[in-house]
Amino acid sequence: MNNQIFAFIWSIVLVILLEPLVLMWFKRRNLSQAIREEGPKSHVEAKKGTATMGGLVMIIASTIITLIFSSRSLAIIIALVSLWGFGLIGFFDDFLKVVNKRNLGFNEKQKMAGQILFAVILAIFGAKISPFGTTLFIPFTDTYLNLGWFYYPFVVFAVVAVVNGVNLTDGLDGLNASVTTVVSIGFLTVIAFNGEKFDFTYDINVMIYTIAGACVGFLYYNHHPAKMFMGDIGSLALGGAISAFAVLTGYVLLLPIIGIIYVIEVVSDIIQVCHYKRTKKRFFRMAPIHHHFELGGWSENKVVFVFSFVSLLAAAIGVFSAI
Repeated sequence: MNNQIFAFIWSIVLVILLEPLVLMWFKRRNLSQAIREEGPKSHVEAKKGTATMGGLVMIIASTIITLIFSSRSLAIIIALVSLWGFGLIGFFDDFLKVVNKRNLGFNEKQKMAGQILFAVILAIFGAKISPFGTTLFIPFTDTYLNLGWFYYPFVVFAVVAVVNGVNLTDGLDGLNASVTTVVSIGFLTVIAFNGEKFDFTYDINVMIYTIAGACVGFLYYNHHPAKMFMGDIGSLALGGAISAFAVLTGYVLLLPIIGIIYVIEVVSDIIQVCHYKRTKKRFFRMAPIHHHFELGGWSENKVVFVFSFVSLLAAAIGVFSAI
């Protein structure tokens, strides 16, 4: 059994062992997630009082195991900066929600400013660390496209979009952790097939394993009915990690394929807002789209299963497009 598999297993174990400490801390201080009142009525009552910010343990576990099993290359340091940077934005957002007992943390401008800052950092270092520089792999071809200076705004846009897509996916018990596990494995497979192109392949694979392991371990507490939510600290951090894997390896254009669920969640939200502003009517029963299916009679478990299966198919297509 190689070190990467050990990293995956230890990440699962560490999350399972440490999460009860967070649960205990929240219960002692009577702190819990504030459920948005405009969400499904079943959520407001059933999920009220559930502990949140479980994503903090996921970040800590992934970081510790990554530093133990990797060679701590510059690529890993930047990936960890992305993980913690976006996670920090989520932490303060969650903290304000918990303290204020409302589902309102940072305002949109504050969150967007923070996300753009870390996306810019990732884009700058990505261009320096990636062996392809400002060149990106074109899926379903054997070619790469050099974007030149346009690389930076494009990558910033892609990173912010993915991070928010992951955040929007965190709306049902087990949904985000399940989908992100599949997405992580998708990128792991792509990099495994093309590992000779990078001198940091081993390190990146170790961190991907730890992210997947953290998600699997978190599912022990987050499967329906959830005992804990990951919070924005978890979802934004996962988005930062997934983005880092794509940027550092030049596979940014694989994000909308392998991460198709993130794209669908974001697009459904945009469609809902634009359609309502124009017609004063809803396009979906509720957005993001997982709530549309939930209000249509699907159980949370069914939504998670279907979305995870779609992610699996998308990951397979993404892998095929890269080999």
